Amino acid sequence: MRHLAILDKDGNYLSAGYFEEGNEPEFCTDILPTIPVEFAQFNGTNWIDNSPPIQLTDAEKYELLKVTDWYVVRMAETGTPIPNEILIERQRIRNS
Repeated sequence: MRHLAILDKDGNYLSAGYFEEGNEPEFCTDILPTIPVEFAQFNGTNWIDNSPPIQLTDAEKYELLKVTDWYVVRMAETGTPIPNEILIERQRIRNS
């Protein structure tokens, strides 16, 4: 039994489910999205986040980034990697 993300032919997320080996849908992946599924598109290797850009003030960005700053400090002090989804979210905030 495998947990799979089901895609349309363009790689857009449709749903997820459990399937027996050999009984998988034509378009699927076992890499489940870590981004909002309504904007998720799979390119064959990774999920692409097609979320519309948001416009934030510098003060709003500062407040949002402050929540995850401890990951950056921990990495600097101990070398523990920052989880990929945190890096993506921080970059999305900075780009907004």
